Amino acid sequence: MLANAHDMCDLIEPSNYNKIVEGIVQRLEKELEKAHLEHRKIKGVKEKCLKEVFELTRFLIEHADKKKNRYFTGVSGLDN
Repeated sequence: MLANAHDMCDLIEPSNYNKIVEGIVQRLEKELEKAHLEHRKIKGVKEKCLKEVFELTRFLIEHADKKKNRYFTGVSGLDN
């Protein structure tokens, strides 16, 4: 039968165990920093996309406002 992690802990010298735990904590801190960096990148992309959607929406509203008094009979009339 295999020993579980708790049983194995008793076999590790306390100083070695501390080094292992410190290594795990350092690795997790690095992963957390990477996650924070990715979050900031994603937030920047989101803000850029929202700005572009806003600008496109504004353009389409202005375009529709200019065309509101015209009546089109076919698709070719949309180019006017």
